[in-house]
Amino acid sequence: MKLYRKNDLFSPNYHLYTKEGWLNDPCGCSLYKGEYHIFFQYHEEPTPLGPGKWYHMKSSDLTEWEELGVCLHPEFTYEANGCWTGSSFENGGKHYIFYSGNLDGRMPQQQPVMACSEDGIHYRKCVDMPVITSPSPDGHYEMRDPKVFIRGEEYFMLQGATRGGKGEVIGYSSQDGIHWDYRGIFFQSKKWMGSMYECPDFFSLEGKDFLILSPMNWVGHKNILLCGKADFASFRFVCEQMVDLDIGSDFYAAQSFPHKDGGVAVIGWLGNWGKPHPEDRMGWAGMLSCVRRVQYEKESGQIRFMPCRELERMRLGEAVCWKDVILGKEPVTHPALAGAHKDIVIETRRRTEQEDVSLSICVVSADKVIIKVTLDFFRGLARIDKTMSEEGDNGAAIVPCSLSDRDEFRLLLDGSAFELFTGSGQVITERIYPGDTKMYVTLHCETGMLDCDITGYDMGSYYQKA
Repeated sequence: MKLYRKNDLFSPNYHLYTKEGWLNDPCGCSLYKGEYHIFFQYHEEPTPLGPGKWYHMKSSDLTEWEELGVCLHPEFTYEANGCWTGSSFENGGKHYIFYSGNLDGRMPQQQPVMACSEDGIHYRKCVDMPVITSPSPDGHYEMRDPKVFIRGEEYFMLQGATRGGKGEVIGYSSQDGIHWDYRGIFFQSKKWMGSMYECPDFFSLEGKDFLILSPMNWVGHKNILLCGKADFASFRFVCEQMVDLDIGSDFYAAQSFPHKDGGVAVIGWLGNWGKPHPEDRMGWAGMLSCVRRVQYEKESGQIRFMPCRELERMRLGEAVCWKDVILGKEPVTHPALAGAHKDIVIETRRRTEQEDVSLSICVVSADKVIIKVTLDFFRGLARIDKTMSEEGDNGAAIVPCSLSDRDEFRLLLDGSAFELFTGSGQVITERIYPGDTKMYVTLHCETGMLDCDITGYDMGSYYQKA
């Protein structure tokens, strides 16, 4: 049975969101008993005020979802101001959650709490107090968002922390998940990369270890992925390369979880702090990104992010194709590019005699451009412009973007969600706010000309809307 939602101008079809209330960070995303469990931070009102809770949804295939509602809420004094972000994993047939119990005025204000379930539906607090209640021996008085996992016979916990105005990742180890020993600073950068690291996440793929961080106050970097090697004997993570998980402005607090095929998936909050959320007048605010696959190529060391294959099952009917299109300065559109809930593939071929070529992708609603993304092939840049939109954050940015002579772009357009995937595996994620239900995409070249093939799909819905 599909989830019920009200039908409104900004609501998505194939992104997770709540029928009412506020949504932000995904947390505790994991596989348990063969099902994908997605949790996220939640408030009953469409504003992030008051004690936070965990909301719970699950799926066997990432296309049909079951809504289980609030699974964690403040019950005790040590978490009176909220059950905040954390992680989960399966062990011994049980589903364990570690989260930050928040109590204003306490040091540390957020302390890790343990909960568990035997059915993946009902969760109980496993101990009477947080499992760690003191600042770290290295003097970290502010730490949060425990990422807990098992290596061998040992439990490890990573927490985002700050010290001296600089973000760090600290950690602990345990034999039973209840009694923890401080192990030290797992990662600290040589240069300043934010005042605090929120929502740390860790996984391994193709012989490499990866650390996800959400830096605070590092302009231009909302979510970063570090690739390198973790040594749990010395408890150090050595970073070999860093990439942004997303080069747009509306992707934060990414979490990884194992895919059933053995790979790694990530999902994030399709939004960010300090921005208006016009959908709150509809009674809801916030949504999650689509589920993305992490790809790591051993030979080149390239890291790519692509939509999960399961999303293709949401395509409706036959594809609408537009072949051998020559793009110039005049904006063009086509039925393949029309609709509010689309999956659009744009294959481009750059003419060899041209150097300075740039492709502009515009979303139009109510006869106004609400977002324009210009991909500059010559300079390797993406220009993101939402200044013409009447709602939302009206932001603009120029960011590095890897582009090639023959490229493929995939645009996921879903109500107020915009996710553009490049052939190099970078992603531009933005919230957009249409003026009416008639939306379409236009394409043109600011400079030069491009040959392209376009394929558009209408997308189905996770929801029954009324």
